[in-house]
Amino acid sequence: MTNLVINKHVSHETTRVSPRLCSCFKDDFIQVSHLGQQIESSPCVITLGHFNRENFSSNDMALWFPNTDFYKTWGKKRQQDFLAGRLCAAVAVSSLAQENILNIAEMEPAQLQPIKIGTSPCGKPSWEDGLYGSISHSGEFALAMTLASPHPCRVGVDIEFTVNEKQAEGIARYILSNQERVCVEESELSFELAITLVFSAKESLFKALSEPGDNLSFTLARLVAIDVDNRQLLFTPNHKRLQADANKLLRVSYDLISHLRPGVAERLAVATFHLS
Repeated sequence: MTNLVINKHVSHETTRVSPRLCSCFKDDFIQVSHLGQQIESSPCVITLGHFNRENFSSNDMALWFPNTDFYKTWGKKRQQDFLAGRLCAAVAVSSLAQENILNIAEMEPAQLQPIKIGTSPCGKPSWEDGLYGSISHSGEFALAMTLASPHPCRVGVDIEFTVNEKQAEGIARYILSNQERVCVEESELSFELAITLVFSAKESLFKALSEPGDNLSFTLARLVAIDVDNRQLLFTPNHKRLQADANKLLRVSYDLISHLRPGVAERLAVATFHLS
């Protein structure tokens, strides 16, 4: 059994919907499920894809992306990750157009248009007007979050395998200040799970808040508390670019769900963030 951790950030009061795995698209390569939805002023969909690298062929890419010029020099793994992420995002985009996002029948390939999700010069996915989103991959999992909004939004997602105790100690020295470490150690979460959550949350924050050319940084926001009762990680902005929001708390919510994978016990941390 695989346990997944879902973190969702919103900047205002939100009606939280418990995530559930509901299959909405599958072929020989990937099965995509709705992982959750945030209900507020901007419709938002989160999708999780579980794909099988052994079932991938170059024809899969050509089916969805007939112009092979941009990926013909890529290795097979990069093509697999790219296709899995784009299919997750395409399912999310298509879901936004549905009347009842939480009750969608399994989609047909004709309903998906991953080719419309472009790539910006800095390598991030680019979206059609009025849509915002982010994509991540880890192992044979892909994650996408898309939302529709008339106003500019910043969106970031990340998916990571939960680290072990030795890995957690090494990562903690890299991503935590002394004050942040106190927050982690005072929480009711295991050290390994807390570090995985903080790492994944900070990755998603960086994706959402960084600008083209920025080097990866874990100091854009500072962890101030882990609220286990309400399943939230609380951050404060910690960068001059975010001075206008300096007094805001960035609330990252998380939930634990299960994902079955016979014969393998593992955990994934999934962090999703958006700021409007």
